[in-house]
Amino acid sequence: MLPNLKNIATKTRRRKRLAIGVLIALYLVAALVAFWKYWENEQRYSGYEALERIPLYGVKESVQVDYVQLKTNIAPAPLYIRVTTENETFLLDSLPQLTGLVAINTPEEALVFVRIPSQYTYAFHLPWEEEIGIEPASQSGEQHSPHSLTSKSFKAGGFTPLVVQVEKAGYIITRWIFVQLMEGDNKVQKIREIVGKDGSYRRTVLEKKPPPNVPDVDWLIPSRM
Repeated sequence: MLPNLKNIATKTRRRKRLAIGVLIALYLVAALVAFWKYWENEQRYSGYEALERIPLYGVKESVQVDYVQLKTNIAPAPLYIRVTTENETFLLDSLPQLTGLVAINTPEEALVFVRIPSQYTYAFHLPWEEEIGIEPASQSGEQHSPHSLTSKSFKAGGFTPLVVQVEKAGYIITRWIFVQLMEGDNKVQKIREIVGKDGSYRRTVLEKKPPPNVPDVDWLIPSRM
């Protein structure tokens, strides 16, 4: 008995219509999920007031990095660094999150990059950090913060100058920082940072010790009042 060609053709057309219908439904579901995520993301990060645009070098045109504060009646208002890309918005917790979003092409740009946590201290959770450096115009007898020691205090504390090495894939930075964990448990650290030209970031602690007892230095990052 010969097969009914008309029935076979009808069944084939039905299968094709069913397959097309399934594909359209899957596409609509995916589009709905994407829109929901976008809307949820916008709602989540719309309650922030931009204070300033963070001047990072080599930020892609589609990326915006802002210093923001939460719109709230709480005083002082919590501060954050908000990163906006084509696909998402997020709050910056650590430098590796910027991988692929920036292009770093000079030692100066690498230093601006690694200093974000100390320049925008209150946008990060503890531990806070400050680079230990020398203030050229500093005078002995004045009280100094960790980033502006006198030359005498810098040497007395056993610190060494910042060094930046240029490598094929990026930069290696060696420097001293003051790390504030909590009251009475602070440290100074000598760290080595590897910064890729694409914004990738790794850190190694080379040395760690309590803050040295040197004159005129207040080893403290003050809280916001």
